[in-house]
This record gives sequence, C-alpha cells and structure tokens, in this order.
Amino acid sequence: MSTITADEFFDSIHRIVSLLDEENIAILRTMKQHGPRNLLGIARKAKLPYTTVYNRVTKLE
Repeated sequence: MSTITADEFFDSIHRIVSLLDEENIAILRTMKQHGPRNLLGIARKAKLPYTTVYNRVTKLE
C-alpha cells in the first residue's frame, strides 16, 4: 500500500469538491435513487438536458 502526501490528499479533495456543482449533485442523487440505468432516463428525472448528463457523467468517471 502506498502512502500519499498531504499535498496529494488535498489536491484530490479539491478536485472532487470542484466537480460537485448543483447539476452534478442532481445527477448523482438521481443515479442513487433510480440506479445508473440509462442516461436519458437520468436526464429526464434530474430535469437536465441529455447532453449535459452525458458530458458530466463521462467527466465524473
């Protein structure tokens, strides 16, 4: 098991937090409630455009 430095840890936390805006939170919440079925269904339930959901899920992976 490797050990990371404090700087590496805080850099990774910063990256995660910077990705969590309102739209990403809505996508993740919908995926949690309804499962990661298909992106079109997630987009409809989160009330976001399909392209937004597709781009953001791809970036979050």
